[in-house]
Amino acid sequence: NFHLKNQLGDTVNLYSLKSKLIVMYFFFTSCRSTCPIITQNMRNMQRSFLKGGDEISAPDSNIVQFISFSVDPETDSAARLKKYADHYQIDPGNWWLLTGNRDTIYNYAFNELKVDKIDTLTPINPDFIHTTRFVLIDKNFNVRGFYDGTDYASLDKLSKDIGLLMLAVDDNP
Repeated sequence: NFHLKNQLGDTVNLYSLKSKLIVMYFFFTSCRSTCPIITQNMRNMQRSFLKGGDEISAPDSNIVQFISFSVDPETDSAARLKKYADHYQIDPGNWWLLTGNRDTIYNYAFNELKVDKIDTLTPINPDFIHTTRFVLIDKNFNVRGFYDGTDYASLDKLSKDIGLLMLAVDDNP
């Protein structure tokens, strides 16, 4: 259960998101390669859930929480994340851009999410997480899948998987 600061400067924690599906990824605000593309794709996904989307209709748009972890928290302050969020028109209501203790973020990525096991063709550097993958977490905080945030077919599968998880019967209410 991490405790990190979001783009509004509020301290947030994972376990406050009970009964929500979570889509997360790792980025840094000064990235000029894949991070802007991935951020735009997540923004589009966030908007599709707010509108109901073409693929699925979310009766409660807040059932999906989006999280972006800064992998450069020494540089990415809450104020810098806020500026980034404003630039990409990110709605903070259900999308946190997080910064905080680097060890907390990296330990969560490697020990809980196992991001180093995502793609054996493009290994992730343990000193600097830079991946194009979104991670889908279910309501019980289990990893349900990894999706390429730059590939539309993979994003379509992510949207469909979210829809299926929304419809799933909760065995652990």
